[in-house]
Amino acid sequence: MYKAVPTEDLTIKDDALIFENDDCRVSYNLWSSGGNIGFVMYNKSNENIHVILDESFFILNGFANNYFQNRVFTKSNTLSISTSTIIDKSSLGTSVSYNEEKDICIPPHASKIISEYSITKELYRDCDLLKYPTTNQAKSLKFTKDNSPFVFSNFITYTMGQANIIEIIKNDFYVNEITNYPENMVLDKKLEKFCGQEGTIMIDYFKMVSPDKFYFKYINDGFGTLKH
Repeated sequence: MYKAVPTEDLTIKDDALIFENDDCRVSYNLWSSGGNIGFVMYNKSNENIHVILDESFFILNGFANNYFQNRVFTKSNTLSISTSTIIDKSSLGTSVSYNEEKDICIPPHASKIISEYSITKELYRDCDLLKYPTTNQAKSLKFTKDNSPFVFSNFITYTMGQANIIEIIKNDFYVNEITNYPENMVLDKKLEKFCGQEGTIMIDYFKMVSPDKFYFKYINDGFGTLKH
């Protein structure tokens, strides 16, 4: 389990980390496997906001990752058809290719999700952190911004309306705590519920959910010999 500290400009509200200025509101929820550094940007103004993706970056430990990667996407559609002369239905497939947008337009009083990267894709290991602790062995490592293994930020570039004035938002974070937990300390089970009705299926749920935390789940296969 990883806990991140945002800059002083971000506050926790309604299960999100919120940055706000006169133009927009940027919301984060890091909670996911590997940590979701994507964001929801809400346009507070009466003009269009244009997010300039080729000048916006996710920066991890000093290395910048482009939000715009000049990719080509293909969208496929399958259409089922039948005719009076063909008894069995057959499928007709079509596909459309389109280029990745480098200018994301957000209309007034609307939101868009911009998401591309995870904070980490591998388990953090340390000689002071047991890889498979028991309940009594769970231990946290504490960090400052200067020695944190994960210092990261979003560098968001945008313009308002027809103006050519470029605005920049930089939201900074660092991981200040990492803990390895056994599964029973973070997961529990409860009956499925919907519209006030309780079902019969048991579902897993996390007990430590928070927008400033994320996790990396791994399994003890019984073959590893290293403790850390």
